Amino acid sequence: MIGCAALAALLVVALCGFLGKLVFGPLRHRAEMLRAPTQFQLSDFFWLVVQLQVALVYSVRKVGVEQLGYFLVVLGFLLLATVGMWSGAVSFMARAGVTQPLRRAVFILLLLPLTLALMIGSSFVVVIMPASFYIDYRAGGGLLTVYLGSSNLFRSGLFSLAGIAVGIVAATWGLRWMSFWILADTSEPSRADAEPTSPHVDTPDTTVATPGGA
Repeated sequence: MIGCAALAALLVVALCGFLGKLVFGPLRHRAEMLRAPTQFQLSDFFWLVVQLQVALVYSVRKVGVEQLGYFLVVLGFLLLATVGMWSGAVSFMARAGVTQPLRRAVFILLLLPLTLALMIGSSFVVVIMPASFYIDYRAGGGLLTVYLGSSNLFRSGLFSLAGIAVGIVAATWGLRWMSFWILADTSEPSRADAEPTSPHVDTPDTTVATPGGA
């Protein structure tokens, strides 16, 4: 059981890394080439306030202030995660040379959260669900036997998996397209700008004047 859980964890990490590379690949390539300094804009702080408000509303509605201890734990975790995700997003946008507020907002509010949701959902469907079926089967459970024994359940499960797979591919393609759209207002840095140049040192003139103008 421990080996299966460890393998599932490794597969989840690998899948998340693969999806992140596909979605953020264009932005990561531009950030590595440009390496612009981190600069915050006023609109970035406005989007941070919006995200913090969403975290507060979620904590109030889903947890409630009646359970004060649990409410503070959930709210604190969401606030810390929101600030960390926001600061990383702003730094990433600055290093990629994205300065237009609208495109930065699309990355902060849409692209990054949706990509994280895609990673979590894909990991659950591709790794966690099959691992759960396998663990249940090894433990003597009948969940897998029920699905394999019923043709209707097996057929509906196959159709559901096919639809989920198409949805994952379509979502990944759409988010990758969004990355290219965010970079539409930035120019591709030239090789000379991307490579560091050695400092120029002026060498003194060592020419010695000889008599007679020779």
